[in-house]
Amino acid sequence: KGVVGQEPKLSKEYPAFQYSSHVSLSATSGHMWGTFKMEKEDGTFVEVRIPAFNLECKSDSNAGEKSSV
Repeated sequence: KGVVGQEPKLSKEYPAFQYSSHVSLSATSGHMWGTFKMEKEDGTFVEVRIPAFNLECKSDSNAGEKSSV
């Protein structure tokens, strides 16, 4: 429940919510996609589709470690 431990409430004053995350990849690139399930004020739910987006690795300073995005 929630997004990164938060439960944002969207409104006219706050029409958007943004957060950052990371993932470890064992390849140099990848992609992610998914959905967020949102609850409206009337208690009904809507699923918001997140289209596929590319992941590109940054180089780590220590050789031999997995890259992170």
